[in-house]
Amino acid sequence: MNSKILVDQGKPEFREIPIEVTDRVLSEEERLRVWIYIHRQRKEWDAREKEMVAYRLIELVGRASAANILGISFRELDKLDEVFDLARRFSEEGLKDLNASITWARELFGVSKKLLAPTVIDAVVDKVARKRITNSKDLRKLRAILPDPVAKAHFLTRDGDIDSAMLRVGGKTPEQSVGLSADLTAVVESMKRVPWTALAEMKKDPDILRKIDEASALLKTLRHSITSS
Repeated sequence: MNSKILVDQGKPEFREIPIEVTDRVLSEEERLRVWIYIHRQRKEWDAREKEMVAYRLIELVGRASAANILGISFRELDKLDEVFDLARRFSEEGLKDLNASITWARELFGVSKKLLAPTVIDAVVDKVARKRITNSKDLRKLRAILPDPVAKAHFLTRDGDIDSAMLRVGGKTPEQSVGLSADLTAVVESMKRVPWTALAEMKKDPDILRKIDEASALLKTLRHSITSS
């Protein structure tokens, strides 16, 4: 249709246009090559698309060929591969949306590689799966937590999380630094992380309800003592 318009406009050279016809089913590698070529010609690459394609290309043709096909350096290729590989771990451990998993992986790799020991990565993946960390941007706080031996050690425990580890930055426990205020902060943050579905189940647990009543009474007494003194 476009060539006809050009011919009608007095451009006879467009009467015949060379084309290449493929009369067989393309292999996955060939389809990726065609897709990459078209994509690079038409628009700026979306980072998520690059990461997914890079990972698959490395599996199919190896690291050197993958970098050449994508037109990027080995360093760029390795970064894309690492992000997608970690995103798959997040997905396998509980995050359903691969795009969301890639966001989590990118945030984690925003932390200095010197700080990201395998035990740290394992801990983050586990805490995200158990919803101990629910906001990917909170991973940025690891830049302050991981260089601190006390905060890092606490974060790596099963019950440690971003907020409680941040309270330990500086080498002191929350009790040593700010006492009751830190305890209350930890309790409040812990309650914020409880999903609504879990709260619905708790109303069936008399022990939990009793503890909530006890905590409520203690807080009222504490507030009265502070305000009346």
